[in-house]
Amino acid sequence: GDPPPFFAGLSWYMCKPPKLGIQWNGLIGWIDHQFLDALIQKSVDSAMTRMILPHRRVKLMTGSEVFKDIIQPKPRGCLLVTVLECDSLVGTEYTLRSLLTGQRTTDPYVRINFGAVSWRTSTIDDDTNPQWVDRNTVLLLVDIPEQQELGLHVFDDGLRQRMKIKLGVEEHH
Repeated sequence: GDPPPFFAGLSWYMCKPPKLGIQWNGLIGWIDHQFLDALIQKSVDSAMTRMILPHRRVKLMTGSEVFKDIIQPKPRGCLLVTVLECDSLVGTEYTLRSLLTGQRTTDPYVRINFGAVSWRTSTIDDDTNPQWVDRNTVLLLVDIPEQQELGLHVFDDGLRQRMKIKLGVEEHH
């Protein structure tokens, strides 16, 4: 038989970031803790980024260069995502035009998450039927298609959201 080690090395990773379920007790349970939950989740996401595909942790058991595929195997494919438009979004903001039309507006952008990759479109101001023509395409590497999940979310980039981004917290939907 083969002399030890019987395998060249180990490779471990996560297909998607872990999600926390936090239960607050005592006095803090009475307050709105969404901000704290989002801040803690963002810290966990930041710490775990190096473990989520396409990143991997590796321990080689031999010194051979033959086993480079363990460290960074070739992806199984690529996924090209192009964001074109949204239709009939719910307006959450009033503008001067809202006084005349009675219709609220929104400042939408799209966030795409795929493994450790997070990407966003540009913001389209004051539009409930936005169309993206610039910065609207992203190329994603696919390692394990049956386990990797694509997250696609539409957010309003209004004043409240801009303040959260400045504070370093993004809403999770």
